[in-house]
Amino acid sequence: CPHCTKGFKERGHLKVHIASMHLGIRWQCPCCDR
Repeated sequence: CPHCTKGFKERGHLKVHIASMHLGIRWQCPCCDR
C-alpha cells in the first residue's frame, strides 16, 4: 500500500512489514490492517 511503500519505507519499517508477513505475524499498518 502507499503507506508502506512511502512513509514506512523511509523509516526502514517496510522490511519489518515484509518480514512479519513472511513469519505470519500481523504487523499493524494503519493502511494494510483495514
